[in-house]
Amino acid sequence: MPKKKGEKDAFDYINPVTKKYVKPFTDWCFQSRYHTALTVTAIILIIIFASFVKQVMIISLLILLGGISRIYQRYFTAQVGIEFIMLVTVVSAFVYGSFVGAFVGFAAFMVSVYFSGRVSHKLFLSFILVTIVGLTAPLLKGLGIATAGIILTFFYDLILIPLHIAWFQTKLHRLFLFTLTHFFWNVWVFTTIAQGFLNLFT
Repeated sequence: MPKKKGEKDAFDYINPVTKKYVKPFTDWCFQSRYHTALTVTAIILIIIFASFVKQVMIISLLILLGGISRIYQRYFTAQVGIEFIMLVTVVSAFVYGSFVGAFVGFAAFMVSVYFSGRVSHKLFLSFILVTIVGLTAPLLKGLGIATAGIILTFFYDLILIPLHIAWFQTKLHRLFLFTLTHFFWNVWVFTTIAQGFLNLFT
């Protein structure tokens, strides 16, 4: 449709802005090799910073998810092992490596203690074991997240049982209730949702 006399189109607004702001910037960028190198360096630093911020946000969300998954224990007295701490630990270790996996596992468990309202000297074992899970998870990456997660959960529970019995004389029925629910819950988690969850971050 032809433009009516005196009517302005989009280019009438864009062109003055382009000439006033964009063109001087591009002229400065290519004014010399020094200016061009400085511009390229700035772009690279912005990309790196944006990637770093993204990773920090993802890691923070994983920690929060793992931590808040135990909030039900404030209101549910039975010792059951339903949580997402193992999931976020293994996923973060698969995506970002051993150090981040260990950090996420430790931090998520710490946050979960706050949300659950259950503080006990017995928990130091879980802190140690979940950190070991984060450190070792990348070694099992070739097996896939489902198999790796189940193996790590199995050994987590297998080590936890005798240590609790030997050091804390934990009542067997409470210990086995936690172990059974923790293991089979994580079997379900790692066989049904873990791969899709991992795909969100890779």
